[in-house]
Amino acid sequence: RTLTRKGMPSYGELGEEGEYRREGQFANGKDGGQAFSRGGLGVSRFAFATMTVLMTIIIVVTCLTAGTPFNSKLLTAWMKATLVDFYFNVLVIMCWVVYKEETLVGKIVWPILLVCFGSAATCLYVTVQLFKLKAGGSMKDILLRNSRE
Repeated sequence: RTLTRKGMPSYGELGEEGEYRREGQFANGKDGGQAFSRGGLGVSRFAFATMTVLMTIIIVVTCLTAGTPFNSKLLTAWMKATLVDFYFNVLVIMCWVVYKEETLVGKIVWPILLVCFGSAATCLYVTVQLFKLKAGGSMKDILLRNSRE
């Protein structure tokens, strides 16, 4: 435990201007969130990458064995309700992706992938975000465009 220039006990570090900030807090005073442990980040990356691969396999195998998903014989009342429910969820995820993406290409391509490939694309997007995360990053870094905003 040390004292800052302002005489406050410090368990964290001094900011650029000598102000006290606790661990996980940015210089602007905002909380950086709980950082992923090294093992937790690895497990998350593995889990989402695995889900991406499994969902892709399921989609491909289903298309090869059952044909097009637009076959009228497959569209029972419950299937229609499930599709509506699914696409409402996709709409929510698309809003987050469009907010999070900084490039126009990302804002266009990712929503198309989400609509066409559903959970496989969602898992792929989260996997990409997890692999972009730097050591000491937190869930806030994944969810927000720029957690220092």
